Amino acid sequence: MKALILLVGTIAAAAIFASAGTASQSGRAIHLDLSLTAPYTFNPVADGEIDLTPTRVNLGPHLGSFIISGYTIVVPDCVETDDSGVCILFSFERQTNLVFTAGNGDALGLFEDVTWLSTDQVPPTTWAVNGTTSTGKYSGYFGSGAYTMNFSVPDQVTISLTGTLTTA
Repeated sequence: MKALILLVGTIAAAAIFASAGTASQSGRAIHLDLSLTAPYTFNPVADGEIDLTPTRVNLGPHLGSFIISGYTIVVPDCVETDDSGVCILFSFERQTNLVFTAGNGDALGLFEDVTWLSTDQVPPTTWAVNGTTSTGKYSGYFGSGAYTMNFSVPDQVTISLTGTLTTA
């Protein structure tokens, strides 16, 4: 699940960059329906963290290439134990931060930060533009959507991204 979150976010970010690169008008809505593949590694220091391997991704002849970087992590926390000390209720936080950096240094950031209890249904994977890490041409962009991840190829994930990105 942790790997799924990171990889999905990474692919989603790449898809957003591709769409953002096609927008030249201010306030233009770009509908995303993309699929990308990227490598990943498990962070041996941070328990449960999946790091996207910084990778150059070509997003087409009109968009060029970007470096994708980022991470995803799912952190469990015991919030209630029984009389014997066994945890009976967990809280989970899923956090994904992805950055797509263009050759000129402009960056588009995507994030997800969601919490839930073990008694709840696991929330769907979603993304939103991160205004804090988006710079240059991508400052002021906003948008959100959903993603899925496929890990059928060893050490790589294919992320499908849907949603809308709106230009500044």
